[in-house]
Amino acid sequence: RSSHTGGVVPKEIETYVSPYIDKFQKEMEEYKDERPQGGPLDALRGTFASGSNSNGQPAVHVGHLQKVAPQHQSDQQSSFTHICHALKDRWPVESWFRRPIMIAVSGGADSVLLLRILMDLQQKSGKKGEIIIAHVDHGTRDSSANDAEFIRLLAEQHGLQLVSRRIDMGALKERTASEDTLRQARYEQLMDMAHACGARYLATGHNLEDQVETALFRIFRGTAFSGLQGIPPLRVDGAVSIVRPLLHVSRQTILAALKEIEQPFCEDPSNRESHYTRNFLRNEILPLLRTRFPAIDGSIIKLVNQIGRAHV
Repeated sequence: RSSHTGGVVPKEIETYVSPYIDKFQKEMEEYKDERPQGGPLDALRGTFASGSNSNGQPAVHVGHLQKVAPQHQSDQQSSFTHICHALKDRWPVESWFRRPIMIAVSGGADSVLLLRILMDLQQKSGKKGEIIIAHVDHGTRDSSANDAEFIRLLAEQHGLQLVSRRIDMGALKERTASEDTLRQARYEQLMDMAHACGARYLATGHNLEDQVETALFRIFRGTAFSGLQGIPPLRVDGAVSIVRPLLHVSRQTILAALKEIEQPFCEDPSNRESHYTRNFLRNEILPLLRTRFPAIDGSIIKLVNQIGRAHV
């Protein structure tokens, strides 16, 4: 089962994730002060891109923004619905709507879809909870201001609270800060905003390929056996738990889901620059490995799952 061909890897991932889901279920008992029920959030489906897809192509770029055209529905379950159903079972709305949930949104495909899915699940459940969008601008590229504006409009469109921060690159000592330095700075800002807003959960949009890339990165860099557990679907950090609901979903499925609901997203041009180590793995190494070992994604995920189960 090669994950790079798209789709969900249910049994392997679910076996790994289920112990963490048990923790979520237990946490539900902690919050009995259920908020008054009210109308669901409006799930508006407009777009922010100027112009239209008049040339009939599946996607067009409008500045930094990628606007995806609608995908014709077949008799099979849509990608968006498939992910919603899977997430509804793995992380029920009842386990998180009583306290504010913060979603880290970069503007990219993964985080934008995560936002839309959690909004959809909450709306259909009839629960009235508080979803907060959090955005961190690294300030490492000129187009990052466009991403921030896109997210501001996204929050405004759906009537959601937006909190944002900009990383002071000067405080990081060097303009070309390392990936690890930027990642640490981003999480510090996100956690600080989560605490300030009283959020119980901080949700990020990591996907299946992120898990594969992380495992490979640690192997090449050097790691102990425990380091091959990969990205945890849940990490408790004091009063805030970091949760990654899309960790079982492939990038291809995420893009298909966005196309179905006609939801635009931002493309980070730096993702194509292979001088960053993770981009090098994504753009150069993994495509080469897949030509010789087509099932390598599934094999790596299987290894990560087995090690994760042994350490839960």
